[in-house]
Amino acid sequence: MGKCIIAVEDILEAAKAGRKTLAAASADCIVTPGARDKAAELGITIAEGAGSAPGAPAAAPAQAAAAAASESLVREVCRLMQERLPAGAAAVGGRPAA
Repeated sequence: MGKCIIAVEDILEAAKAGRKTLAAASADCIVTPGARDKAAELGITIAEGAGSAPGAPAAAPAQAAAAAASESLVREVCRLMQERLPAGAAAVGGRPAA
């Protein structure tokens, strides 16, 4: 499963909800630089610890599902390319291998 990403939109949602702290488990979440700047600007603390992230943004499950779908799509495209490219063809640069 992918990591949750805390972006500026998540900080704005926390501010709108009146929250002053947003928990972000360092092993599970990536906080964008823009989100850090916006949190500092709005006086919101991002608590990064090793524990769970009860204050993680609600969009995190949707982001994880999108990441899984994206990974699945990449695998499918790679599989189709392997099936349809002639044997010995290089995938990089579109030129046959020497």
